[in-house]
Parts: sequence; C-alpha cells; structure tokens
Amino acid sequence: METTRGPSKLPEGYCLDLADDPDAPALRRQDGTVVARFAPGGLTREAVEREALGDLLGASQGQYEVHLRGP
Repeated sequence: METTRGPSKLPEGYCLDLADDPDAPALRRQDGTVVARFAPGGLTREAVEREALGDLLGASQGQYEVHLRGP
C-alpha cells in the first residue's frame, strides 16, 4: 500500500499533536480531547484523515470513541 505525502486535510477543529507523546502522536479535537493515538508504523496521512472524519461523523451522531492505530 502506498502512502501519500504532504499536508493532512483535517476537518476544522482537529490537529495532530506530535509533542505531547512522541512515541504515540495524538489526533485531538479543538477542546483537547484525544480522538486517536498512532503507533509509529500507523501514522500516515490517510490514517489521520480517516480517524478525524470518522470522529466528526460520530460526533454528529452523538458517538465518541478513542482509537489506537498501529501496524
């Protein structure tokens, strides 16, 4: 599977926190809530975007989950 490089296109209000825990970067909502953490082998642009969009859709349905992504 090929991975695309370049800036992520995250929905408004989401950010990737690389500083808090370098071993498990976190995708966060604007309020600081962790949406997902990524293992080094699981941190791809596609994975980050997929988790953000999934959370955004879940939030609109009143569902929240935290995921750990890795190889």
